[in-house]
Amino acid sequence: MADKKEKKIPKFSIKKCNSCVICIDTCPVDCLSMSVASGGIPNHKYPNLLNEAICTGCGSCAKDCPTDAITMV
Repeated sequence: MADKKEKKIPKFSIKKCNSCVICIDTCPVDCLSMSVASGGIPNHKYPNLLNEAICTGCGSCAKDCPTDAITMV
């Protein structure tokens, strides 16, 4: 029996993120949002995954990120 391929989800680097929101705009299922991250720059917003179950693991957010702040894990 073949193993089911595990779905990958986005992981965000707050050190690389410039808050451009391209990842939010490119997500086909609207499962990302911007919020203030602990350990980040005060009042600087970063993307986060709203609902892992909704994420399809397509990788569009990571592919379109201009600063390579998103990796699929």
